[in-house]
Amino acid sequence: MMKRTRLIEENRHRSSRSYAWRLCTLSDRPIKAVVASLLLFTTVTTALAQRNHLTETAPIALTDVSIIDVNNGRVLPGFNVVITGNRISEISKGQIRGLPKATRRISGRGKFLIPGLWDMHVHLSHLGEDSLRVFLANGVTSVRDMGGVFDQVKVWRDEVAAGTRLGPRIKAAGPIIENARWIAAVREMSKKANNKEPDWLAYRVGVLTPEDARNAVDSIADSGADFIKIRNNPSREAFLALADQAKRRGLLFVGHQPARITLAEASDAGMSSIEHGFFPALNLNQDERAELFSRFARNRTSIVPTLIATRNFRLLPDSVVAVALDDKNTTEPRRSYVSAKVLEGWREEMKLKKEETGQIDWPGIYQSTARNVREMTERGVNVMAGTDAGSVLVFPGFSLHEELHLLVVDAGLSPLQALQAATINPAKYLGLTDSFGAIEKGKIADLVLLNANPLENIDNTRKVEAVIINGRYLSSQDLQGILTEVSQRRRE
Repeated sequence: MMKRTRLIEENRHRSSRSYAWRLCTLSDRPIKAVVASLLLFTTVTTALAQRNHLTETAPIALTDVSIIDVNNGRVLPGFNVVITGNRISEISKGQIRGLPKATRRISGRGKFLIPGLWDMHVHLSHLGEDSLRVFLANGVTSVRDMGGVFDQVKVWRDEVAAGTRLGPRIKAAGPIIENARWIAAVREMSKKANNKEPDWLAYRVGVLTPEDARNAVDSIADSGADFIKIRNNPSREAFLALADQAKRRGLLFVGHQPARITLAEASDAGMSSIEHGFFPALNLNQDERAELFSRFARNRTSIVPTLIATRNFRLLPDSVVAVALDDKNTTEPRRSYVSAKVLEGWREEMKLKKEETGQIDWPGIYQSTARNVREMTERGVNVMAGTDAGSVLVFPGFSLHEELHLLVVDAGLSPLQALQAATINPAKYLGLTDSFGAIEKGKIADLVLLNANPLENIDNTRKVEAVIINGRYLSSQDLQGILTEVSQRRRE
């Protein structure tokens, strides 16, 4: 961590260092050594100051702010919220007394306070470490990483938890479990389309038999993953073995709609969340869907529909996507916050898309998914907001607000229900309601201050005035500074 911090500081002070070294070339080696020592000392002490700043803050008092009660859908105006350390220590009305002189007082008049947002389906190692701060700049204070280079994501997860890295809290899957035959097929198709196989194939675990499945779960559990994810399964027996072994190891078992086993069986087996909705569209009548969704609710099987990922990759015309991916394009400012590697990966995905065969009714599947989300919500199923960030034109942080918009406009949820999908619902799913998901005394201070009421219009979640992460206050200027720095790094 120290080495990475030092490198960041060196980039920031490149011009001053360059001038110092030019001076040194006019002098002898001892002077150069002194200057180098001084520069190193400055870099290290700055890094230490930054590290301490992530974990040690003065008390914060947000005064006269409107609290959004996500449990009951109420706006509670005129409250004071005091944060001591990393937790909410007081919620009250009227004058605040007895605060330390060092307390930072911030007026919340005319503003609205919501719990920090969750994106429950992201791929961090694909997006890169700069994405962590971009998530924060958009009010996303927690994410669920759904598979990638786990060794890297684990480092980021642990550094954020230790307070030595600025970023959202991370719950992380290990390597994604796949049907071994599927891996072989993708490898062959990729070589045909791009004359190479995708890097991410190296981070998938192929299984064929129940024994393979149990061994895969044990290996991933031993690596320190927070849960087990399957993308596609080779057999009913292998799926049931995965679910059973995950339960034995005390880990949640999540993934895509399974093949060769019914959704009801998957839910009964303990599948805790289903990603991206259902493909193909459910061939069930309304009563049959109601029965299935009631089963989900009883079994606590959650749904993460990722509407934005389907819309951008499957419903937007390829010509529109091509313009957005053109390096000469200036109409998509969010390109500035993803790397050239990510953009190239998106272009490769579009090439692979052209290799697909058969006619699939993607608009029909999208409409079916939106309908299912609405019906599942009515039946008490826990719907959670996730974006599949890292997929084509799905940007870290920014696209969560698009997902919330689609949950309201296309799925027919209320603004409150959409907001719950990114706050209290993930906390319930993870068993973390004692610390997250709502604004209450004693909970961890992961909060977002908005300039407009999200219960009136869900798009108001985009109007971020400030983010509080683990008790640290990031103003609108701080957030813009993060985005500016990331953008500049991308251009270097």
